Amino acid sequence: AIMLPFRINRVNFDSISGTKQSIKTDPYLNASLDFHSGIMVALDSLKSLGVSLKVDVYDTKYQESEVSKIIKENNFSDVDAVIGPLTTNNFERAASDLKEFNVPVISPIGENLNLYDNVFQTRPSADLLKNKVVEYVKEIPDVNNIIIVSDTKNITTSNSLKSIFPRAIQVRSRLNEEGKDENYVLVDDIALVLKPGLNLVFLETQNAGFVSNVTGILNALIQAENIEEEKVQIDIRLFTTNINSGFEDEEISNEHLSNLQFTFATMSKTIDSETPNSFVNRYKNMFNTMPNRRAIRGFDITMDVVLRMVTSENLYMSVNESPLTEYVEAKFQYKKKLFGGYYNDTAYLLKYQDLRIEDVKQ
Repeated sequence: AIMLPFRINRVNFDSISGTKQSIKTDPYLNASLDFHSGIMVALDSLKSLGVSLKVDVYDTKYQESEVSKIIKENNFSDVDAVIGPLTTNNFERAASDLKEFNVPVISPIGENLNLYDNVFQTRPSADLLKNKVVEYVKEIPDVNNIIIVSDTKNITTSNSLKSIFPRAIQVRSRLNEEGKDENYVLVDDIALVLKPGLNLVFLETQNAGFVSNVTGILNALIQAENIEEEKVQIDIRLFTTNINSGFEDEEISNEHLSNLQFTFATMSKTIDSETPNSFVNRYKNMFNTMPNRRAIRGFDITMDVVLRMVTSENLYMSVNESPLTEYVEAKFQYKKKLFGGYYNDTAYLLKYQDLRIEDVKQ
């Protein structure tokens, strides 16, 4: 079964333009349609593989009461798995109501969920992503210096990194006279704490302007050795423990990120547009457009859930029998909490290199 907040009851079906406007203005409908389009491509692919499926799709209307109503009015005792709902409260309502049937419920995007025995959290936790970066940094040889740059919203993260790397130098964004964060640093704020050799810099922020400011300064401070001019070599590599939209804004220079070998951990990698991809081709044939990340997520999760079920007795057994799986942009490796459900314990470590984003082999 699939549960998504389409909120069809709110859509204006009186005219084509009204329907289009509903899709544009309702973020829940928009997200549901994207995710569902990926599911449809997955079902088509599975049919090609000879997998026979019965799939029920339910509109949760973004209401907990509707979730309970759906479960109460339909027979879920013979359902093998439920994908969704998308939002945390509705998901936890479904997981709680379906515990008595022992039906596995798969969360597409939620994290820090109540891991009931029947819950599968597909999104790696923020702690897992942070630890993946930290452990990688610990293994880098010949590091002369570590700098932690953060804004006021990320002081806790900065202090946490400082506790892990005690010799690291912390740099904070500038404040105005009222003590408000201005989300910038000056060149000397960083230049004066750099050292000859390899400098590793953590940047912790969600502000695109601050990312642009810091990456521009760091890029300008990279320095090749020049004996005649008495310049020492200064190498700089950039990291973050929390990749977010602030690093993906249009004002961020990909050239700067590439020069800094910007490295981060994430739940999904990026499709290489130059590499042939059967999913992308199938999606374009079905919908006449390129898939976005939500569509790809819908495809990956559906393929994983179904293929686990057809190769094992059930989804629970597949955790041991198919420990690690990988699809278009995501991979899944579930571990069980001692008292509770299952969480995805794997993620990608990616790096900007030569204006491309590459998978860091560990």
